[in-house]
Amino acid sequence: MRNHHLRTRFLFVLAAAEVLLILMVILFFLLIAAVFLFRLPMRPPAVHGILTAFFGEEQLALLPWMLALWVFLSLAAAAVIIAVLLLRLNRKVTRPIEDLTAATEKICAGEYDVEIIGSEEREIDDLCRSLDAMRLRLKERSLREQAILEDRHRLIANISHDMRTPVTTIKGYVQAIEDGVASTPEQIENCFRHIRAKAEFLEYLAEDMTEYSDHESGRMRYNFEDVELRAFLGDMAEEYRDETESGGFVFSLSLPEEDVMVRADRRRLQRVMQNLLSNAIKYNRPGGNVGVALEAKGPYAYICVSDSGVGIPAASLKKVFDSFYREDSSRGGVSGHGLGLAIAKQIVEAHHGKIWMQSREGEGSMAFLCLPLKRGRKE
Repeated sequence: MRNHHLRTRFLFVLAAAEVLLILMVILFFLLIAAVFLFRLPMRPPAVHGILTAFFGEEQLALLPWMLALWVFLSLAAAAVIIAVLLLRLNRKVTRPIEDLTAATEKICAGEYDVEIIGSEEREIDDLCRSLDAMRLRLKERSLREQAILEDRHRLIANISHDMRTPVTTIKGYVQAIEDGVASTPEQIENCFRHIRAKAEFLEYLAEDMTEYSDHESGRMRYNFEDVELRAFLGDMAEEYRDETESGGFVFSLSLPEEDVMVRADRRRLQRVMQNLLSNAIKYNRPGGNVGVALEAKGPYAYICVSDSGVGIPAASLKKVFDSFYREDSSRGGVSGHGLGLAIAKQIVEAHHGKIWMQSREGEGSMAFLCLPLKRGRKE
């Protein structure tokens, strides 16, 4: 385990450099003093006697050159030591920082797959870890923004596709009336009925787009009230019974005997049920079953909307509530903008509930809606 941190090493190098610099200055002045002293024509007797006693007359003449050599070697050793310390510091600090600078420039340019290598020094390694964590967050955000952009493109494409058919149909029936192709009252009434249906579909599509936009921007407002689900689902059943039976489907409704009370926004909850029932009809088989069941169990109310249609592949079950997602590969190529179930999920979660799907490909699907019960009487 390392006992010294980068800051300690850096301070040590600075202290060593300062000490060596001071020694170099002192030795330089000693050399000057020695040369000056030995070059004096008349040296003080006391100093001459002491130097002669130690070195002798012959070596005394070489003493200035020996001192000069000693100072030179000391300065050279000090320079080598400082150079080695600085090179080591450069290898440990400067190069990793240069690598971090290069990585930062690439990240700023949008290259989030750049490799950030750690360092032996703890401080620089912590910096590398922080920068790498930032890189991963930026990469995740970039991928999320790219996914949102792709979803928007997909939404525009889906809505354009879904709008083209009813608009073309409306234009065709209007043209038939104008050209006199539809001349009898029955034919004109039939044209108006189809025009009305396509106009309602376009209105439904516009409402989906508005609601989704309000949810995404946080502008959606809810008006919660006590809603008795038995009566609520009974009214919804009457509304859809004629549509399902006229389409050749068998409609069933299963309700408990006791009232089931929840706190909900009646209009938003109706929107959820419309989406679920529309899907049950749209993706059903000819002559298939459409069922609605209500059950109160524990502190929750459970609503199940079932069909006997083509079903949903297992790999797609987790995606059906994603925005703009459509599973058309095995569902007869039925068009849709991919917002219905996403809106349903947002509304249910705003009611502190849950929504999920169960399905087997080729056997039908069941959509489950779970809402917290409100105990007490209906006001």
